[in-house]
Amino acid sequence: MGGRKAGKQRLYGLDARGLQPVHERTGGFEQFWNECFDRLDTYVQDLKQTRQEK
Repeated sequence: MGGRKAGKQRLYGLDARGLQPVHERTGGFEQFWNECFDRLDTYVQDLKQTRQEK
């Protein structure tokens, strides 16, 4: 866990293979939130357009 030194910094690496099961389990949440933010963006754009037309 020592990492390697580079000047005053200590650089570490991460083996993320152990996180794969977490990613697989939460993948549906990622899709859900992406869709929610897409709908929110569409709503905001519609509001902007409506306000500009007034």
